[in-house]
Amino acid sequence: MGSRNRYTGIDESTVKLIRFMAKQLCKQSGFCYADQPDIEQELMFELVRHLQDYDPSKASLRTFATGIVQQKIVNLIETQFAQKRDPRAINGSLNEFVQVEDDGHPEERWTTVDIEEYLQSTGATNRSREERLDLKIDLEMAIGKLPEDLRRLCELFSEKNITEVSRELNIPRSTLYTAVNKIKKLLENAGLKIYL
Repeated sequence: MGSRNRYTGIDESTVKLIRFMAKQLCKQSGFCYADQPDIEQELMFELVRHLQDYDPSKASLRTFATGIVQQKIVNLIETQFAQKRDPRAINGSLNEFVQVEDDGHPEERWTTVDIEEYLQSTGATNRSREERLDLKIDLEMAIGKLPEDLRRLCELFSEKNITEVSRELNIPRSTLYTAVNKIKKLLENAGLKIYL
């Protein structure tokens, strides 16, 4: 997800720095990819607010900008977690029974959680449920067309990391990396590059 924010008059390397740091923050718990443009603007505003304090004899602009932006990110994280400690928030076990409807039977709290909303808000995914289903179907079809040995590796990699697969199959990791690159190339040729 790219940002459409424009920062006329700001050094391009500074803009890239802010975009990179905003993107990294969106990967953290409590933030999501949809927040990126807003976070960029907050970081840029904070930097512009402090530009009058910049002294080129003490540090480069990049070093100065990094310090200002990092402090703002710390503040954003603290604010986000302070909101999570809000006393109005629901506390309790997901296995606790709650009354969902007036005439219905009690259900465990976890059944009331909107999984799509959870995945989006935690940044666990930036794709909708439909996009993830399409991806699953596309991948299953493409993997089904791979040679048997590469299909088996795909199955193993869906459950284990490369070190575990290397130990299980008694194959050097370098050989597995070669196979992974081959799989990636075949999936790219199948039109799945956007998912890799």
